[in-house]
Amino acid sequence: MQTRIYQRVRRRKNEQICKKIFICILACSLMLSVGCMSRTGNKKKKGEIYLYYINKNQNKLVKTTYKPKETEPEKAAKEVLDKMNETSKQPNVIIAKPQEVAINGIKYEKNQLVIDFDSGYYDMGSVREVLLRSAVVLTVTQLEEIEQVVFTVSGKDLVKKNGELVGTMKADSFVDNSGSNVDSYTKVETTIYYADETGKKLKPYQYTGYCDQNTSAEKLIVQKLVNGTDAEGYVRTLPQNLEIMSVVTKNNICYVNFNQGFLQEMSDVSKEAQIYSIVNSLCELSYISRVSISINGKTDIMYGDNLSLEKAYERDLNMIAK
Repeated sequence: MQTRIYQRVRRRKNEQICKKIFICILACSLMLSVGCMSRTGNKKKKGEIYLYYINKNQNKLVKTTYKPKETEPEKAAKEVLDKMNETSKQPNVIIAKPQEVAINGIKYEKNQLVIDFDSGYYDMGSVREVLLRSAVVLTVTQLEEIEQVVFTVSGKDLVKKNGELVGTMKADSFVDNSGSNVDSYTKVETTIYYADETGKKLKPYQYTGYCDQNTSAEKLIVQKLVNGTDAEGYVRTLPQNLEIMSVVTKNNICYVNFNQGFLQEMSDVSKEAQIYSIVNSLCELSYISRVSISINGKTDIMYGDNLSLEKAYERDLNMIAK
């Protein structure tokens, strides 16, 4: 490309114009090079993981690369947690754990890491607390053999301000873990509808989490329905091995396309609860008014006795348990 430009330039008679064009090309090339380094400089190399921090506005996670020296899971976890507690060299970045919150100890057993904090943990605001949990879980679950994380406070299981047990956490508890190479995560606060214990009605679950720049809030919601929740009294409405082919919103209609696994029978949940768990959850987003569901791109399917996938469904508040 530059050769062609230089050929055109050489054909110009005015030497002064030629110099100006050359300078412009050189400046643009330098700017492009710097831009490429900024975007790719944070990619992981072999043996590296991402350490997660918080931006100064405390509304997003940011990450930097680090290569742990330890290989044994518990020692490696301690190493990266200590490293996360050091000030980052990146500008406008703060450590996830406030200095006044101390880690009493950690314990690894059977792919699970338990991290015990002191009582200062409960003094954090709710936003900072969720950011801390997500930063720690997203970091340590990159280590070999660590798949789950449990937080305790002074030896007791961590509970939310409403008394709900936090329980076991995985990477996908906070983001759609698609492996995309992005530097920041956006907070999502919404209501997700799982089935109640009868399997016929829906029960609202208040969810706060983070999704990356390449993942829409609606896809995160559908993924959470597939993942289910460990919270007591909530029943999964979608098969656990269900594959989400696509989630796209256009003109206030959210189009959700599943693979054939959506047709798998679930004896403990009604067909209506399955459909409306998706519809009601997605319609919690202000820009979605209807939801269209398809199987491998096809909608000419009867789901159960009276649920046609050919139409787009609106929220049904009567499906919510009182």
